[in-house]
Amino acid sequence: MSQLSPVRSVAHENSIASVAALSASIAAGSTPFAYVPELVTTLLPPLVESSDPSQVRALEKALTVAKGTLAKSLARARNELVGILREAPSGVFASPKAKADEVLWLACSADLEQQLMHATQSRRGKTQPSKVIDEMLAQVRHRVDLALIEAQDMVEIAKIQAALSPAPARGYEPCWGEVTGVKPFGAFVLLPSGESGLLHVSELHPLNGGRRVDDAALLVNVGQSIYVRVTGKNEKGQLSFAPVSEA
Repeated sequence: MSQLSPVRSVAHENSIASVAALSASIAAGSTPFAYVPELVTTLLPPLVESSDPSQVRALEKALTVAKGTLAKSLARARNELVGILREAPSGVFASPKAKADEVLWLACSADLEQQLMHATQSRRGKTQPSKVIDEMLAQVRHRVDLALIEAQDMVEIAKIQAALSPAPARGYEPCWGEVTGVKPFGAFVLLPSGESGLLHVSELHPLNGGRRVDDAALLVNVGQSIYVRVTGKNEKGQLSFAPVSEA
């Protein structure tokens, strides 16, 4: 590797310092995505090794744009989520704003961070940093879209459950049920009493460490036993369930 002149070295170090400062500002709470500063840490070494300050400055610019885009995207998504959740029957969500934050956080949870870090590390030194950042933003937008769909599903389910008479669901104690079928939207569960119903995918996050589940088939299997409680019963006698911790 060629030696840098003193002037070029100082400029290079200043560029690195400014990117590091940007990383620190992001980590300070501008956005909940912890992988943004990690992205800087991963991408900087090959740029430093290249001894090209222009690449570091390009990364700094790209990250500045990414930071602003993320902040705007999250703020817009949160407002949309709050609007959707406010359409739910009164009392379903104590705080639509708090629920919106929860849905958004679950949609952009640790698995997304791991996915992006893997993509970044596998392309280290092979791809322009701007392309990796573009992919990061695309992935975040995709997760935001999923969060909006999830909120719409939650509201629709809440409206359906609100239309059910609460009386038929009374008298049911939490019990073990057997999974008799699995679809992306949920698992069909059979109780010892012979009654059956649906454990919707939106209710499965307690079984996944609190993280959002996109496809029930990735978490439960036919024949599996699940401890559930009855949350509703429709006019056809079909039950709806939610998982509970065994007492």
